[in-house]
Amino acid sequence: MKNKLVGAIFIPLYALISFNACAQGSLSTSKETTLNASASDVWAHIGEFGGLHTWHPAVTGTELTGSGMDKGDIRVLTLGDGAKITEELRGHSNESMSHSYAILESPLPVANYESTIKVESTGDNSCKVMWSSTFDAKDAMDIEAIGAIDGVYIAGLDALVAEFE
Repeated sequence: MKNKLVGAIFIPLYALISFNACAQGSLSTSKETTLNASASDVWAHIGEFGGLHTWHPAVTGTELTGSGMDKGDIRVLTLGDGAKITEELRGHSNESMSHSYAILESPLPVANYESTIKVESTGDNSCKVMWSSTFDAKDAMDIEAIGAIDGVYIAGLDALVAEFE
């Protein structure tokens, strides 16, 4: 059996396959950023379930089925390369400035993905945006799945930092 170079360490290929095959349970990741803006202003900018394309640089369009406020509403995101992601709203609250959703179909290397994005006030003109999720890796190593989701979150949060500078 061949070996694979990982960093400067050779790992038998069967060890990589075995690690991925044995990994069970949910993975999770979360990212957050602090913005110099009121929580209500930031929530007004990002709080619409059908509005991700207005602030996330990877999303070029959103088709929304429903009001975007009710559990079960569906959004289909179009990415810059034309790929589509279908998501279902699981909960939305303007009072707590959060919404939760699940991915139903996606080219991302994840399955059983559920996420929450939330804005929390940290002062008069300061807030924190938190984006977190649980999921399983799909057709990928756990680290690759986590990296893909981290990349989505970092791109979105960096865009918010630039927007509210």
